[in-house]
Amino acid sequence: SDDEFALITFSGSQIRGESESVRIVDDDADAGLSISSFPSSLNEGSSQTFRVRLNRKPSANRTVNVSSSNPDVTVSPSSLVFTPWNWNSGSQSVTLTSAHDADSDEGFALIALSGNQIRGESQSVRIVDDDADAGLSISSFPSSLNEGSSKIFSVRLSRKPGANRTVNVSSGNSDVTVSPSSLVFTPLNWNISQTVTLTAAQDDDRDDELALIALSGNQIRGESESIRIVDDDADAGLSISSFPSSLNEGSSKTFSVRLSGKPGASGTVNMSSSNPDVTVSPSSLTFTSSNSSRDQSVTLRAAQDADREDELAVIAFSGDQISSASRLIEVYESSIRVNLSKSSLVLDEGESGTFTVQLAAQPGNARKVTLAVTGNDDVTVSPDSLDFTASNWNTAQTVTVRAGRDADKADDTAAIYLMGDGIAAGSVSVTVHDDDIGLTLSDLDDLTEGGSKTFTVKLAAQPRKARTVTLAVTGDADVTVSPASLDFTTTDWSAAQIVTVSAAQDADKVDDTAAISLTGEGITSGSVSVNVEDDEDAAVGLVLSDLDNLTEGGSKTFTVQLAAQPGNDRKVTLAITGDADVTIDKASLDFTTTDWDTAQTVTVSAADDTDKADDTATINLTGDGITTGSVSVTVFDDEDP
Repeated sequence: SDDEFALITFSGSQIRGESESVRIVDDDADAGLSISSFPSSLNEGSSQTFRVRLNRKPSANRTVNVSSSNPDVTVSPSSLVFTPWNWNSGSQSVTLTSAHDADSDEGFALIALSGNQIRGESQSVRIVDDDADAGLSISSFPSSLNEGSSKIFSVRLSRKPGANRTVNVSSGNSDVTVSPSSLVFTPLNWNISQTVTLTAAQDDDRDDELALIALSGNQIRGESESIRIVDDDADAGLSISSFPSSLNEGSSKTFSVRLSGKPGASGTVNMSSSNPDVTVSPSSLTFTSSNSSRDQSVTLRAAQDADREDELAVIAFSGDQISSASRLIEVYESSIRVNLSKSSLVLDEGESGTFTVQLAAQPGNARKVTLAVTGNDDVTVSPDSLDFTASNWNTAQTVTVRAGRDADKADDTAAIYLMGDGIAAGSVSVTVHDDDIGLTLSDLDDLTEGGSKTFTVKLAAQPRKARTVTLAVTGDADVTVSPASLDFTTTDWSAAQIVTVSAAQDADKVDDTAAISLTGEGITSGSVSVNVEDDEDAAVGLVLSDLDNLTEGGSKTFTVQLAAQPGNDRKVTLAITGDADVTIDKASLDFTTTDWDTAQTVTVSAADDTDKADDTATINLTGDGITTGSVSVTVFDDEDP
């Protein structure tokens, strides 16, 4: 199968000989391969083709076998046939197909082309694993975000995945939220950007912050971006409470300070005084995010000076990221004593008393004296403050003290304190004598509807002034009292006064009860119970006249009336027992509330009988609401013995 050479010689007489060599190409030599469009890489689950042809004409058919060194990569077809007629008519194609595998490693496949009398060739192809982590392409990510605002950025995969991939988006700052919190990319939309919205909430501190936005997921190469959150809160305000309006020389007072909002890491409030005689302690307060809402105490102290003038001081408050503020305070030269007309008062409950107040010295500026009562809530003063100026300081002002009534029977005490800025405190003691007087009440008998009863009332002790006792009925509107009030003086307090209690008729048949309350200013309350017996069903007696003896065949009469007026109509039923020959002309009698005392006549008759004996009978009178009565009947026989 070797190529050979042949020497061709030209010679002749008188001819300069020549020779030429020719190579004899053996048609049994190996044919070379020309490979085109061979891919450098192949994704798992995909296919690509390349082309193959011979680089010279074979003397006979040649078969090119195609094989893969990687079992996950297949070739189709696995052999190509070239003939002396088609070897250069066009290349033949081979398809490479990469299967999915379970690992996440990329690999290679060596594609070998060989055959009898074929010079073998091989090419390598990189297998791109679709289980490998996909990278992320993030665009338009903002560098900063204002509190209370939103911005968006975009995300896509950097390469096509073999299957769906989920990208989880999270924020490392609770004040920054992401929406949506996850993105799903598929083999179809992997290169299409999806948007994520970042939103920064308002917070009550005053610091700029950072938020780390993390993007991660299974088979995703994680990425993270940081964003600065720009705080939009104004400076923290100050809440100053109990700041004094004035301060006496040589004394001190306190007030409280807190922030009206949270500071950043911390905030310092610096305080200063415009008057060197007034000092502030401490001169600064430090607030953090944890104690900003808690009051801190500050003390103002006014030193004694040599002049005799009242002064002013401005207390200034300032600090970094703190709203500035200031307060004015008056500094009084010294405390002025109050002159009181009385140091004590004695009052009865319900009475008033007075005392007067003036200053002992002229003030440099106006002074307010405040009055406060301690010890007894029933003691009040009017007015509760007095204003003195440099012109009226020695004019006495009147204070009225009133002792209210209470329910107990004990004497009370109280104290009235007079105080104020630049005022030396004074006091007035108050003694209140209890004047409540008890009542002496007699018993009240039970009443019947339509009737009345009485009871008496007098005071249990002599009052210091007149008392009025008011009577009121509760429980039954049919019960009334007369009179409705009783007046007692310091002289007739022990004389019993009569109260009449009346019970009107009503339509029901129920006993009633009521209560009479006795009250009054300076009176210990009392009460009387009232029991009213209903008269609708009360039994009424009968008034019966005598019945004369009868003779057989004769008749006599008797009369019937009620013994008292009934509450309603009554029916009296008559029935005879004893002798069947005795009869009456009425079986019943009707009485009303108006004719109850009008006598009604009953005729009694005795019939003849055949015997010769005298007879007797009884007429019984009964009925609802009637006290039973009876009439005896004697009948003399008229037969000869």
